[in-house]
Amino acid sequence: MIIGGLEPETEYTFAVTSTDPSGNTVVFPEGTVLAKPLAPLAALEILAITASTLTVTTTTTADQTAPVITSGPDIVATSSTSITLAWETDESSDSRVSYGPGLALWVSDDDLVTSHLVSITGLDAGTSYSFQVGSADPSGNGPALSVVGTATTSSTPDTDPPVIIAGSVQTSASNDRITIFWETNEPGDSFVEYGTSFSSLDDMSDQADLVTSHSVTLANLTPNLPYFLRALSSDLDGNGPTATTTLAVRTTATADTVRPVISGVERTAVATSDTGTTLTATWTTDLLASRRIEYGATASLGSSITDSKTGTTHEMTIPNLSLNTRYYFRIGAISTNDPQSERIAYTAIDSVVTPASADTTTPATPANVTSIPGNGAVRLRWDVSSNSNVTGYTIQRNGATIATVGQVTSFLDESAANDQTHTYTIQAVTAVGKSSNGTTTQAAPGPAKVPTAPTVGAPSPGDTVSLAPTLIVNNAVPVPGDASRASLRYAFQLSSESDFATLTASITGVTSGDPGNPTHWQVTDIGRPGVTILEDGTTYWWRARADDGDFSGDWSSGGTFVASTSKPTGITLAAFTAASDRGMVTIDWRMGSGQEVSGFHVLRSLTATGGFERISTDIITADEEGYTYLDRDVRPNVTYHYMLESATTGELFGPLAVRVDPPGQFSLSQNAPNPFNPTTSIRYELPNTVQVTLKVYNLLGQEVRLLVNARQEAGFHTIIWDGRNVAGRSVSSGVYFYRIEAGEFTKAK
Repeated sequence: MIIGGLEPETEYTFAVTSTDPSGNTVVFPEGTVLAKPLAPLAALEILAITASTLTVTTTTTADQTAPVITSGPDIVATSSTSITLAWETDESSDSRVSYGPGLALWVSDDDLVTSHLVSITGLDAGTSYSFQVGSADPSGNGPALSVVGTATTSSTPDTDPPVIIAGSVQTSASNDRITIFWETNEPGDSFVEYGTSFSSLDDMSDQADLVTSHSVTLANLTPNLPYFLRALSSDLDGNGPTATTTLAVRTTATADTVRPVISGVERTAVATSDTGTTLTATWTTDLLASRRIEYGATASLGSSITDSKTGTTHEMTIPNLSLNTRYYFRIGAISTNDPQSERIAYTAIDSVVTPASADTTTPATPANVTSIPGNGAVRLRWDVSSNSNVTGYTIQRNGATIATVGQVTSFLDESAANDQTHTYTIQAVTAVGKSSNGTTTQAAPGPAKVPTAPTVGAPSPGDTVSLAPTLIVNNAVPVPGDASRASLRYAFQLSSESDFATLTASITGVTSGDPGNPTHWQVTDIGRPGVTILEDGTTYWWRARADDGDFSGDWSSGGTFVASTSKPTGITLAAFTAASDRGMVTIDWRMGSGQEVSGFHVLRSLTATGGFERISTDIITADEEGYTYLDRDVRPNVTYHYMLESATTGELFGPLAVRVDPPGQFSLSQNAPNPFNPTTSIRYELPNTVQVTLKVYNLLGQEVRLLVNARQEAGFHTIIWDGRNVAGRSVSSGVYFYRIEAGEFTKAK
């Protein structure tokens, strides 16, 4: 919201409210007095603000400074009819893109944001377009304009759903909320389905904005209760949705007020002109958090930039700094679980001297440029520039510029004509417009430069199958002569429409099989093994294709089948859950009634798309409650993916993901066994990274042994005392105490 009509150099205190369609209202600060509206659609009236938490002082003079584009524009997605551009500004401003011949065409978005994402639609396939982005602030300053760039649409329509980046899915929980974060390889919307039952994800939270970094917070949840949730994204062309596996996340019993731990801070000051400099800082946090940077020409700081984007890797840029000047700054992180300004985590104040002048050095020629041909496409790669002043790269094909990109080291040309040898030139570009000499590479794309199409194995076209059929394909043949592309993974798509305009279900990353266990996919609900999604009596079309890590091959000829409740399903699961509990993961599952198997194995991976390894030693059999497996070899704040393998049929179920939650508070447990001879274990819990000392004392208070003296990560820790003193001699029988110091936490037992 923009508040106008204010007086210059005046402090204002304000409160904010939001009301949902059902009439439920939230207010901040707490205690603000509201007047209920008399009419159903009338606005609330704020009568009194009892806390001065939110204050702002207007400036003496009017804002006459235009926004600054601090990063981008980047080409984040292209299709045969659209180009999507992204950029960042230092203040909230609108989004404008001029494009086409003479930049005569334009598209705009009046929403005031600092992270801009605009899609240009209705374009011609296989065509290069010039573009320029701009942003103006609410005071009318600007627009700030980028340099003119180039982007090229692909030659063929986009039929691929977004891909969720392996390892990007993270969750964070407090007593009344859960935040889930994920990243996709192209802009998509953000949907989260959730519920308190694995098989009934009946609630939904959604954000229609197309983004590549997704963050959704589920609010008004019940404390200390397990929730099941999965995230889904579809792209601009309606491909998708792609879904994560179903996550099991428990809300905490009490509010999570642990501050994030900031680490790995790096900063770079670059002179972007003869008069100005930018300072870019990057850092990581151990928790999902938004970001803030405070800065100034003195240690008292005075200026700040806040970005509400959530994540654990962060980057912020301060623009419009003077040359040859020392600036002071500190980094701030605001936990998604506790977005209260009084509990922001800050680094110590640091400083940096900006360059005395712009770096006009001609950058080095990009090194190790390679090209990999595909079918109507070429993938280019190169090494990151050794020059710190490089801000992007220009890509030319056969002498014509087809793209300008940011600080990336790869590019996919999706408009390269087949059966021709194309010459590509990569040039590095600096902040002041200096270009390097070009490095060239050649590639000849063609239909034979991708894996062949797999062939349909089973079911046979027109077969009547169960509501949970297993689809089998005969493996594709990789591109000959390139060992780096010999390993294939498979994607499956299923639709009730022969043109696959709307997908019923899809999956990517299926591991290539062998004659004893062919490449297959059992059709169940995405992320919920054992839950069927097919409808009785409906005809479905399905297809598959192979991917070698660089390019996907053609789709197989479409198979068909009719789903029917009259056909028995294979092995189905009535329940399959994984939950984090005090530093371990408990996996529970039950089979549907009337089924018999010899048992199961448990497989685990750090990604949902492959790399699963068997972690169970023996076949797991059922007890009266079903099946249970306890995985003790896990680390806090890491998401693990689990699959079940039937020891009888080899069928796979999953994957199911769970994030190992760190402890909610410091604690020191009683040693066990107690009494002991000759060793005992002492367990303690750390909610965040701290310096830890753990010592053993005798009844006289004398130190007997130092067991721990180290900075340790958040998690569940165990140390074994062998009953020996510092000299390595066994101590005499008797009563001993042990005491821990971890940050401000101390306790003895």
